[in-house]
Amino acid sequence: MWFNRIGYGCAVGLIVSLALVIAAAPAPYFHDFGEWLYQGKILALKIADSAAVAGFIVAPYPIPNSLAPALLGLFCLGFEPIMAGKTFLILMLAGWLWVLWRFAQRFVPEDSRGAVLTLLVAVVALASYFWYGFASYQLGLLLFFAFLVWYDEHRSASWIAGFGAALFFAHAMIFMTWGLLAILLVPWGSIRVRRRILLALVPLGLLVLWFVLGRRLSGFEAPVADARMEGVAEFILYKFGSPLLLGGFRNLLLPDGTSLLEQRPWLYWLGAMSNALVVLGLGIFVLLVFLKPDRVSSSCGLDGPPSIALPVPVMRRFGLIVIGCYLIAPYNFFGLIHPGGRLLLPLLAVGLMLAQFDRLRWIRWTAVPAGLGAILSVGAYGLVMYRAAAGDLPARTRVSAPEIPPSGSVFAFNDWLYRKTRYKYLNYGIFNYSERFQQIRDRQYAGLTSRTGPLTGYQPRP
Repeated sequence: MWFNRIGYGCAVGLIVSLALVIAAAPAPYFHDFGEWLYQGKILALKIADSAAVAGFIVAPYPIPNSLAPALLGLFCLGFEPIMAGKTFLILMLAGWLWVLWRFAQRFVPEDSRGAVLTLLVAVVALASYFWYGFASYQLGLLLFFAFLVWYDEHRSASWIAGFGAALFFAHAMIFMTWGLLAILLVPWGSIRVRRRILLALVPLGLLVLWFVLGRRLSGFEAPVADARMEGVAEFILYKFGSPLLLGGFRNLLLPDGTSLLEQRPWLYWLGAMSNALVVLGLGIFVLLVFLKPDRVSSSCGLDGPPSIALPVPVMRRFGLIVIGCYLIAPYNFFGLIHPGGRLLLPLLAVGLMLAQFDRLRWIRWTAVPAGLGAILSVGAYGLVMYRAAAGDLPARTRVSAPEIPPSGSVFAFNDWLYRKTRYKYLNYGIFNYSERFQQIRDRQYAGLTSRTGPLTGYQPRP
């Protein structure tokens, strides 16, 4: 019971501590987040002062990755942009704590809920995508977990379609993952569920068709990265190495590209080892759950009969398909980098629903290294934000030769990208788009870095 209580305290402490740091920081520095806040402000100006942002093109058709920028735009209508960005992130963290607590309540035995909650906060709510500033992915993943928490066979077709539409606008990969679950419910769900799923998929299919036709007719071309996995050895190393990002530890980079832990190697390696232990434990857990039928729970839902949760055949087939998709997924898929990695957290969620915890209770001990890594990350972020507020950070330096990153090998690109730090992996350049915050303050709206959201182009106006 003491382990459970510590788990609850650690989970709440991590979320509250990070929320306080974000509230006090000069700006919400999280890699891509500056770009998304910038685009959210432009969307707000499209409503409040369209002439000021007339050069920006808003897609006339529905687009995934639109929900987060749209919400940021709404917040920008009521708050100053930096405050809007902070409010969005803090509310999302609060939403994560609530949804993951409900998830643990429904699918995890009482004596393991605190530990599993810490595990989920460390590797899901504070996933690498959060530190990368991938607001759309994190929002979509939050909705995916919420669907699992509140879905049962009594839900109406309109309820299912509404969740599906929200997931479509949140993030394409999460929507595709959810779509796989929904499609599997057609042959393996009850007759009542089958009819409702089919009714829900009709409008969602039309939404997808509208998006595809809009892309095709507008001539939109997704940006494609040059880097790729070269050779069998690099492919294998990448597939087995990239899950290390699922741990709780993040090595934060300063504006000049050096590491915060440059002079503290023991902390870096402590964090790296904590990630390795988490990934090893979760990897064994997932493989046992999906590959060994005798490890499957007979209840699949602690609040009532088995019918309230997803059927066991659906969850097992979902897991096997997702594992296969991860193993064959390329590095780049229509402009999306490492799409296979986006599948691992939904896979973990369904695995936890499916697990027979009395036979896999050891998984809760992965909360220890996961929580340790997350504590290091949140503490490091607090220190960096304190230094940012005090003006005690090395200035951003210009990119040195080679100016153009190497194409081809993912590992060569990674070595080039992190050439200024002694540690080449588990790195997060949280200041990468920090100039966007100054541009927002100066009301300088020109150009787009990313065209994967509702803003699809920029044409300078005289």
